[in-house]
Amino acid sequence: MLLVVVLFALIGATVLSGVVLSRGQICPGQRRRLLKEMVILLGGYALTALLDPWLLLALIPMGIYLLWRHKGWKKNHDPLWLLALTAAAAAAWLMQFAWQFSPAALVFSVLACAVMGSSLMHVMLLQAKSRLQAFYRILPVAGIISAMPLCLTVAYAMLSMTQAQQQMIMATFITGFVMLVIGLVAWSVSFWRLKEMPKWLLLSSHVVLLLAMVLLNACVFWGPVTA
Repeated sequence: MLLVVVLFALIGATVLSGVVLSRGQICPGQRRRLLKEMVILLGGYALTALLDPWLLLALIPMGIYLLWRHKGWKKNHDPLWLLALTAAAAAAWLMQFAWQFSPAALVFSVLACAVMGSSLMHVMLLQAKSRLQAFYRILPVAGIISAMPLCLTVAYAMLSMTQAQQQMIMATFITGFVMLVIGLVAWSVSFWRLKEMPKWLLLSSHVVLLLAMVLLNACVFWGPVTA
């Protein structure tokens, strides 16, 4: 399930990278630094390809995109459609995978992509020393807003389980929920303190959110399997 949660972050960050590169007012230097950070996405897709060879369809266009930008082919043309193809291929696999379990798992997957993708994108922007201050405010808010219906989705999935199943995963749910709250509070510190977030705190919050999502993911996906 860890690789599935990693895929959540990769899909969301890929979509947001496309938005930043197409809509964000960034100078060539910031763009180059962000492209270097996107190697994280390439490595992540290579890792998640262990889940299913289908995910090579996400890895290949991402690799082509980064190679294209690194070599500077057609400098006036940015093939963002390759990022769209990457996200679409990964999302298609994730949607069919989640649908095999339950509709709640499908909804959870979409919301988890928003939460984890926003968190990973924040890390990448900070590492790239981006000056897109608006995104530093928007991303935590987007993550918090997405986390609210995500928790409701987990609760709904648990209500459809038997009492025995609920008792078996209750501790997992509580632990995951507490870690999610801690991660979100730590992530939003830059927003309510109006200061640039320290890298160590942002990375720590991302790791906590990753672990929280693994636990909550187990609550949603495990119930139908054990039914």
